[in-house]
Amino acid sequence: MTVYFPDMKIGQILSQDILNLARQNILDIELFRQVSVEYAHDAPFDQPYYEIGSADTLRGLERESFSGDVLIFTNLEYIIGYRKYPSFRTSLFVDIGNVYDNLDGVDLSSLRTSVGLGVRWKLVSFVKTDPFIDLAYDAETGESKAYGGTSFHF
Repeated sequence: MTVYFPDMKIGQILSQDILNLARQNILDIELFRQVSVEYAHDAPFDQPYYEIGSADTLRGLERESFSGDVLIFTNLEYIIGYRKYPSFRTSLFVDIGNVYDNLDGVDLSSLRTSVGLGVRWKLVSFVKTDPFIDLAYDAETGESKAYGGTSFHF
């Protein structure tokens, strides 16, 4: 029996239900994080060194949507595995970041955010080819983008 408290939000209820399933050895839960603050001084050929927008950086944007010499990026990914089907996993993620032309142009209020969910299939083979499909929503534009590939970003 599940008891719902009127002052709790849906996310809190879902988190409690997921944690209860984990305690019952039904789910494996992992939290991945990545934080990057990078600066490319005097990049070769006078071209911007960093680009965001792809399955590897800020999902929800077109590939290489923005470029610059300063990168600020973080990613949190909550991966849920199922004990009954150990090869199959789902993912909830948040990507936050932006690129800037130089250090003077860094403005943390202009960080872009995307959120999404994904599916991962962990294959057992000679080569690590774990296929994934992610669906990301860009909070600024309101557009969604799907990505697919054959390995994790971490």
